[in-house]
Amino acid sequence: LFLVGKLKLFKRNNVLKLLFGLWRHLALKSRLQLNGLFVVIIFSAFSELLTLGAVLPFLEVITKPEDLWKIDRVKDYAMIFGLSNKDELILPITLIFITLVIISTFIRLANLWLNSYLASTIGTDLNSNILKQPYWTHIGTNSNSVITTISSEVLLTVGVLNSTLQFITSG
Repeated sequence: LFLVGKLKLFKRNNVLKLLFGLWRHLALKSRLQLNGLFVVIIFSAFSELLTLGAVLPFLEVITKPEDLWKIDRVKDYAMIFGLSNKDELILPITLIFITLVIISTFIRLANLWLNSYLASTIGTDLNSNILKQPYWTHIGTNSNSVITTISSEVLLTVGVLNSTLQFITSG
C-alpha cells in the first residue's frame, strides 16, 4: 500500500514536471492565451454556480409560489416590477432561469472550444519549433526521428494538454 501511494505521487509529480516543462517552452502569446483561458474557466464556474443557484427558486415558484410570495424581499422586488400577486412570479423567474441556463451554456461551449483551440495552437507551436531549427541541425538529424516526433509525440502532447484543460474546466 505504501509503495502504491509513492507510485501515484511519483506519477502526479512527473505529470506536473512535464506540464511545467511544457510551460517553459511555450511562446509568450500561448502563455497569455492560457492565462485568458483560466479567466474564462473561472467565469464558466461562476455561471454554472448561478445556474445551480437558480434551480431552487425556479422549482419553488413552480411548485409553491405562495411560499415564495411570503418572503418580504421577494414581494418588494415584485412590486418594483409591477407584479401584484404570487401567480405573476412564474413567468419572470422562469425567464430568468432560462436566460441563466442559456448564458451558462454559451460560456461552457466557448470554454470547451477555447480548450481545443489552444491545445491545437500549442501543438502547432511545438511543430514549428521543430521545423524552424537551422539547416545544419536538420542535416545532422535522422529524418525518421523528426517525423516520429512530429507525428506521434506532439500529437500525444496536444492530447494530454487538451485532456488536462478539460479536466481543469470540469473540476
